[in-house]
Amino acid sequence: MPSPAAVSHDAHVTNSVPYPIESVDNALRLIHLLRARGEVGVTAAAKALGVAPSTAHRLLAMLVFRGRRAERPPGLRPRPARPGCAGGAA
Repeated sequence: MPSPAAVSHDAHVTNSVPYPIESVDNALRLIHLLRARGEVGVTAAAKALGVAPSTAHRLLAMLVFRGRRAERPPGLRPRPARPGCAGGAA
């Protein structure tokens, strides 16, 4: 398993890539984080990746959707629809 230090943003690696794609980098770093820790919630993922909780939530949700996670990790819960939004109470 990679150490937690392996999950941190490595400027050397990013700077050596001619066209870095931050979203892909964040997704891959999240996969390494999950392998290192086993379980990680939205807040912990956001802090480890240096992103907003909403970004971490979307990354975790995509891993669940694509089958990289068998279940929802802690902190990843469906949100009730807001009034006025599609599917929400008016």
